[in-house]
Amino acid sequence: MKIKMVKMGSDYTTPINCRLRGIVVTSDNKHLSVEIGCAYSPDIRHTSLTQKEYNIKYPNPQYVSIDSCYRVDIPEDRYKNSTKEYSKYIRANFFEIPYTEKGIIEFLKKLNNDIDGIELVNEYYIDKYCEENGFYELYDDRLKHNYEILSIKYLDPDIKDKSKITYKYTCYAKDGTEFSEIGEERDNIKNIVKKYGVENVKPLALDYIDKLCKTFTSIELKEKFNQLIIDVFETDKDEILLEMDNDYTDI
Repeated sequence: MKIKMVKMGSDYTTPINCRLRGIVVTSDNKHLSVEIGCAYSPDIRHTSLTQKEYNIKYPNPQYVSIDSCYRVDIPEDRYKNSTKEYSKYIRANFFEIPYTEKGIIEFLKKLNNDIDGIELVNEYYIDKYCEENGFYELYDDRLKHNYEILSIKYLDPDIKDKSKITYKYTCYAKDGTEFSEIGEERDNIKNIVKKYGVENVKPLALDYIDKLCKTFTSIELKEKFNQLIIDVFETDKDEILLEMDNDYTDI
């Protein structure tokens, strides 16, 4: 089985600044993006090794070095995946494997023993492969996904200024596998309502305002929040929102 790899600057026949990148399908059908580079053994004069020790540690003048190895078939970003099941290959140097076609295949066999060759292809291959197979990163709108607002951490009384919320993002891989994470977002309250829906944001906003105004009893603050509720949530102006006290503490 041949593996298609994109040549980045040069190939294994001219290893100066060389790097190859490709998609490897493992024996258990996981799809990996792998980047293989050419590294150079150091000058023995810059080491504390004896000649015998040096020859054992660095048997090859140029050897295989792996820059990245992460799954593309699940909707998480490359940085998360590169720290998980294939982390042992990240920034890994294989001093014992020469940077040659045979050596590169020797490394690739660690991922799938059926690999027996390399085919150099154009630079658009990887993106095209992922698109054709429906492999997208987290937050790519092409994934089936949804957002759920969890809480309001800060609500600015000025609707033009940014408030802060926590949300849960959930997306689904091509095979239906679910992935989710909790995040934070800053935006003005009108945009937050537009994104998450008034029915989801309003209860959280009213709860936030109620708790804040019990701590800070400023008349001015209550008036600002009353106006915000009217402007953002289209509450009837005749509805009593927050009781006004004559005794208050400035924030």
